[in-house]
Amino acid sequence: MATSARTGVLSAAAGLTRAAAWAPDWRGAFSSALAREVEERRFFLWIPVAAMGGVALNLAADREPVLWLPALMIAVFGALAWFSRARPLALGLSLASVRP
Repeated sequence: MATSARTGVLSAAAGLTRAAAWAPDWRGAFSSALAREVEERRFFLWIPVAAMGGVALNLAADREPVLWLPALMIAVFGALAWFSRARPLALGLSLASVRP
């Protein structure tokens, strides 16, 4: 019984390996699309989309949001902006996330 279970696990792992071999590289595709957006200077157009997503989440909430969470997020993203000064893309992303 233990042998058949072990064989089933090994065949499932082999199936996942084969699936990973033909699956698209999502990380590479996302990073190349992000680089193209920045290169063509269209990245700032996504800021209103993110803002409207935040508005939609706020309106869908069951109760009023707490005040300590935005303060914590401002502190975290402010620290990210401070430490990413040497990297222009990371600095732009961290500054865009803090903007109200």
